[in-house]
Amino acid sequence: PCFDLVQLKQLLVTCFPLFLAAFLLMYLVNAPRYGIEEFLSKEYQTYYASLFMPAMVINLLSGFIFKPLLTTMAKCWEGRRWGQFRSILMKGLLVVAGTTAFALLVGWFVGIPVLSFFYGVDLSAFRAELLVLLVGGGFNAASVILYYGLVTMRRQKLMLVGYVVVSVLVLAFSRFSIATLGIMGAALLYDGAMALLVVLFAVFNAATMRRA
Repeated sequence: PCFDLVQLKQLLVTCFPLFLAAFLLMYLVNAPRYGIEEFLSKEYQTYYASLFMPAMVINLLSGFIFKPLLTTMAKCWEGRRWGQFRSILMKGLLVVAGTTAFALLVGWFVGIPVLSFFYGVDLSAFRAELLVLLVGGGFNAASVILYYGLVTMRRQKLMLVGYVVVSVLVLAFSRFSIATLGIMGAALLYDGAMALLVVLFAVFNAATMRRA
């Protein structure tokens, strides 16, 4: 082990955009809850939290499959094997799409009864909101796959730009969406934020790969 203050400083500077990005991602994930806290009664916070849990499972399951490929992806980028690098990203996105489709199928048939039993609340009026949140969970997982691509290509500053842009838009639209549409507005706000991240990160990945 070598204690080198210069290298430690360089590491902190290099990773600082990743810290900011992680902070903003936590804001984006929780922004609907902040809006519900401000505009709706407290029981809606419980409803939303119950409905939101399956959406995070999509990200978790996709991560289990994709994360073991990160080292391979980094070696492909360093070895200038562009096709293989792009193939790994596409496979990750396909896994997310498959996981999301399966979650939507399960959510449609048994999601509401299971969640109602598990949390001890009646969620029968929120089937549509559950499905919307599951789609948002898929977008979230896809954005994380593309996030790893940008990190591997050392484009963390460009990635941070995407998080800043989406955070500003969410802050601007949260009041209107949740005050007007309630829990569905919160779900649509989450979906819109994650979908926009996917679009921006896909553009950034494509532009960086084309330049390489």
